[in-house]
Amino acid sequence: MARTRRAGRTLARDKAEEAKKEDAVELAGVQWEQAVSPTGPTGHVPAPAEGPSNERIMNGDTVTLRASFTPIDPADQAKVTIDAGSDREVEIQKGWQGTGQIDFKFKPLEPGNTTFTARLQAEGGDEQHKELSFTVMADITQAMIRLEQAESMMDGKANGLDAAALGAASQFKAGYEKFTAGLGTAKKADELTQDVLLGILFAAIPGGIGGAIGRALNDRGQPDWAVDAVKDLVKWSLRTAGGKLVAELGKGGSPPSSPAAGTKDPLDVLLSLGRAAKLASQQVKFQMAKNKSGLAAAQSMGEKAFEGNPMDAAAGVTVFDEMASGLNVSSTSVLKNLWRDWIVTNVRRRSITPVSNNEGPMPRFQIVDNLTAGQRSAIFKAAAECGEEGQAWIDSAPLEGEGSGAGAGGAPGQGGAPATAQGGAPSNAQGGAPPAAQGGAPPNGQGGAPPNGQGGAPPAAQPVSGGQGGAPAR
Repeated sequence: MARTRRAGRTLARDKAEEAKKEDAVELAGVQWEQAVSPTGPTGHVPAPAEGPSNERIMNGDTVTLRASFTPIDPADQAKVTIDAGSDREVEIQKGWQGTGQIDFKFKPLEPGNTTFTARLQAEGGDEQHKELSFTVMADITQAMIRLEQAESMMDGKANGLDAAALGAASQFKAGYEKFTAGLGTAKKADELTQDVLLGILFAAIPGGIGGAIGRALNDRGQPDWAVDAVKDLVKWSLRTAGGKLVAELGKGGSPPSSPAAGTKDPLDVLLSLGRAAKLASQQVKFQMAKNKSGLAAAQSMGEKAFEGNPMDAAAGVTVFDEMASGLNVSSTSVLKNLWRDWIVTNVRRRSITPVSNNEGPMPRFQIVDNLTAGQRSAIFKAAAECGEEGQAWIDSAPLEGEGSGAGAGGAPGQGGAPATAQGGAPSNAQGGAPPAAQGGAPPNGQGGAPPNGQGGAPPAAQPVSGGQGGAPAR
């Protein structure tokens, strides 16, 4: 019985395969041929390029690619899939010419190196395809339009980065002003050096100092990175059909010069991104103007076809767009990084063994710090605005010692220097040099002297928390 069922399935499969073969369509002896019709605005086809270059055609000319094969049954034409495409904007027509011929017509609508592809796929058969490559030339009107479009594109890229830098500067300023208002002492804000503030800025930008934005910011206003990004456009030129560089036929004044380097002020450094991009755009405009001037000279020499598309080169300048989209600096990230840096630099935390008061079990040790009530309140308020816990920010400050006699800072009363206040690296968020205020006791005005050398319980003015993660003492 089982053998009978297997035999039945095998027979059914064989019949299906036989039916599939009977339905298959064969395109036998496929041959491809091509022709170019001078339907472009100049009414002629430029001479073929010398060497391995693509064949030249005019923008608007029609390329006909014909596939010929052994005629098939008209009923089988529906079993043949016809497809065509190009890597540029083109008009495409395709269709049967009888039962043994399919024509593909390509009409390029923009200049530049272009590839056309035609495909045939008969049901049950292998794919047949043909690819053609051409250099599509432009007439003088089209060339002028493309030059102006390239200028406009670069203007848009530069203005986009300038607007993004302005927005980032506004966010940085807002975060800094909230920080100084919360701190309440201008003297302490002044101690944040420009190097430290630059570090805060780098920390607020995706990719930090190692990313494209960070590297450009680290140039402190030098426009070299932007000019380098458009170096191909700054020397770009159309070519005549005879190979002459159009820009060399034109006239031009002096190219825009680089501005003086900016300061190390974070706001100025941010805005320098837009200035550098605009300078690069102006240098591109200068080169495009030479091309425009050269077109008139080339036309007077009888040139009608021009090779090259500056839009290709302009579209290849992606760094301005990438940087503009990456400048998503927020005032809260700046506020957070400023406070975290200040806390690590200025807050002193020490663990002490509490004195028993016979009122029940006591913790093994308590954490004390040198924050004033006002500073503690400002930290909690800023942390809440950033969606975080203020105590967690405070706990990021180094802990000096653990109980009596423990830790590098020594027990209270020994006068040992705090191990973490010796000018070490700033917080991870800085990315720059440590501020000058590191390396000793916190400056005056920070809520009393640090607990070093106090020799016992902290003064009454210093709040005591009930453990590292608890709420501040009231």
